[in-house]
Amino acid sequence: MGKGEVLEELLREICFLVKKVGRQVLRNYELTPAQFEVLQKLYFLGKMKMSDLSRELGVAKSTITGIVKGLEHAGYVTREKDTNDLRVNVLDLTTKGREVIEKVIMRRQNFVSQCSQSIGEKISGRLENDLKQFLESIRREAKNWL
Repeated sequence: MGKGEVLEELLREICFLVKKVGRQVLRNYELTPAQFEVLQKLYFLGKMKMSDLSRELGVAKSTITGIVKGLEHAGYVTREKDTNDLRVNVLDLTTKGREVIEKVIMRRQNFVSQCSQSIGEKISGRLENDLKQFLESIRREAKNWL
């Protein structure tokens, strides 16, 4: 197996397990993984146009529309007309939406912190530095791939 294959497999498995642990919080809410992804994007990127959200998640606008309708009906997001263009809808998180995301993030951070402690401070610190460098490289290369 090549380096790219090994690293991709490791990163995929790490991401999957961290997400899985965090999503345990969602048992208390009627949210699908797709709805959660929308909430998460709004949490980290702020208010967004529906078209920008569609592009950010890499899904069709019609898919976003369906997801947002459910989130809006449940009180997780608000949809407003853009003051510059009334044809455009802008989404924002409600307090309820923000609270869900923060609970999931807190659970994921606690999980990662516990895992970090189990490998020791020295290895954990080195891993953090290495991952920061790898993320910088990924961001640079992603510009050529996206």
